Amino acid sequence: MPQSTFFPEGLQLIDGVSQTYAPAWSVDVGGVYAGGAKSALRRGLARFNVFGVASDGRALTIADTLTDARLLVDVIGVAGAMGWSASVERISRADWDYTAANWNIYKTASNWTAAGGDVATPPPAAGFASPAALGATTIDGLLPFVTDAIANRAGAVLLRIKADNETPGSTQFFSIRATQTFDTRLRLRVTYAARDPAPIDRPHAGSMRADRAAASARTSSPTPASSPTQPHAQGSRTQSSNI
Repeated sequence: MPQSTFFPEGLQLIDGVSQTYAPAWSVDVGGVYAGGAKSALRRGLARFNVFGVASDGRALTIADTLTDARLLVDVIGVAGAMGWSASVERISRADWDYTAANWNIYKTASNWTAAGGDVATPPPAAGFASPAALGATTIDGLLPFVTDAIANRAGAVLLRIKADNETPGSTQFFSIRATQTFDTRLRLRVTYAARDPAPIDRPHAGSMRADRAAASARTSSPTPASSPTQPHAQGSRTQSSNI
C-alpha cells in the first residue's frame, strides 16, 4: 500500500523544572534526577501537516482511506531504567508557536491553560513503552490522530509526548534526534489506500472511440474553393486596307 512520510513543521522540548528552557528542534521525554532531586522534567511537542508537502510520497487527501500512522524515531540518548509508560496526546492549541513557547506559555504573552501544554480529546492518548536502546524505533498508534487532523483540523497533527509518571524518584529519560538526515530525523509515516476515480470519471474505451468518431464526422473537410473564371483570350482581327 502507498505511504507518505512527513517531516515536522515544528518541534520543541519544554521543561517543568527550568520552565523557560524550551529549545526548538529538540525532543526529550522523561525526568532526570541528580542528588535525589529532580533536575529536569521534559516533554516533547511536535506539529506535522499531512496536507502539506511530503518528504516521501504525496500529500494526503480527504478521500484517502488511512490504514496506519506512526512516528519514526531515532533514539540518541537514554538514561535510567527503560520500558516505562509514556503517551502521545493531541495539543489543543492550534496556534502553539514552537519558537516562542515554554512550559508556561504557548506563544508570546499567552499562557497555557494548564502549564506544560494544553491537550484534549478526541482522539484518546496513545500509549507506548519508552525505547530500551539507541537507534531506530517507532511509536505506533498515531492513526486516530491523523484521521482526526484530516477530518477536523485542516491536516494539522499536533502532538505532546510525555512520561505517564513524571515523579518516578529516579532518572527515566530518552532523547530523539530532531534535525538530521532523512533517514534519522523524526518523521510521521502514514499508510493509506488511495481512492480510485469514480466510474463517471473513467470514460469507457468504447465511448471514447465513439466520441472520436463523432468528432471526426462533425469536422468535415472544407469544400475546395472554385477557381476564378479566366477571361477568354480575344484574337485580334486585322482588317486589310486598300492603298
